[in-house]
Amino acid sequence: MNIQAISPAEATDELREVYNTLERNRGKVANLYEAQSLNPETMMRNIDFNIELMFGGSPLKRYQKEMLAVIVSVYTDCDYSLAHHSEALAHYWKEEGRIQSLVNDYKTAEIGRANRALCSYAEALTLNANKSVIDQIVNRMKELKIEDREILDAAMIISYINFQVRLVKGLSVELEADGGVGYWYD
Repeated sequence: MNIQAISPAEATDELREVYNTLERNRGKVANLYEAQSLNPETMMRNIDFNIELMFGGSPLKRYQKEMLAVIVSVYTDCDYSLAHHSEALAHYWKEEGRIQSLVNDYKTAEIGRANRALCSYAEALTLNANKSVIDQIVNRMKELKIEDREILDAAMIISYINFQVRLVKGLSVELEADGGVGYWYD
C-alpha cells in the first residue's frame, strides 16, 4: 500500500467500531477497507453501500452480482478484485471450472443468454463503450426480459466495482496473505 493505514490491531475509537462491524458481518477485514482507515466515516459509508448493493434486496441474484464483479475485475485487470469476487462467486456456483470459463471468456461460458447480456453490459460500462453500444446491450437485455430494476442494479454494481478497483489500484492495495479467502457471503 502506498499510504499509511491503521490495522485492526492498532485501531481505536470510531475506527475500531468500523472494524468490529466488518468482522461481525464479513468475518474479517479486507485490505481494501484497511486502506481507507484514515477516514473511518467515509469508509463506513462505503461499507454500507457495498453491503446494500451486494447483499441487499434486488431482483438480481447474489451470484449474478458477483458474476458482474468478476467481469469488471477481468476488464480492469485487477487481480485483487478478481481474487475476492471469484472466491465469492465460487461460494454460490461451487464449480471452479465454471468460474474459470467465465474469466477466460464470458461469451463462450455456459451461463445462459440473460447472464451473458449482463456480462456484456459490465464489459461495455467498464471499457467506456459509446452510447449506441450500451443502448444496443440494454435493448438486448430487455428482449431477454431483464427488467429495468435489474438493469439499474447491474449498472450500480458495475460502477461501484469499478470505483473499488480504482481505490485498489490508486492506493496499491495488495491481496491479503490468505489470497482473499474465508469471508462470509450469506
